[in-house]
Amino acid sequence: MVTLTVDQEEGRRPVVILEVDEDFADVQLMAFEEYLEQARAAGHVCVVVDLTKARWTSLKALKVLLSHAYSFRKKNGDLRLAGINPYLRSLLELTGMTSALESYDTRAVAYQSFHEEKA
Repeated sequence: MVTLTVDQEEGRRPVVILEVDEDFADVQLMAFEEYLEQARAAGHVCVVVDLTKARWTSLKALKVLLSHAYSFRKKNGDLRLAGINPYLRSLLELTGMTSALESYDTRAVAYQSFHEEKA
């Protein structure tokens, strides 16, 4: 299942948190993409995908993440990952996506990354 929340602190851009609470594969992709489209339609372009509870994913799901990351970047936003386990990290490394998708240890750190000052 995928859960969507929007966190917004006063004076800051809203950040959409998508939590995947089981394996992130084809079955969940339709719901996941619907949530991303809803976020984009509402003008939310900063997204954290929390994969803390996901044990594995499909290559198709990784391609979807990458595609949406690029589309959010075109609107001055991004899609960032949080809580990826060693298996998912290896998969990202094997596919060369570690340089294309920012990842953080926790949801909180990923959220905060949208509000840090760029040097």
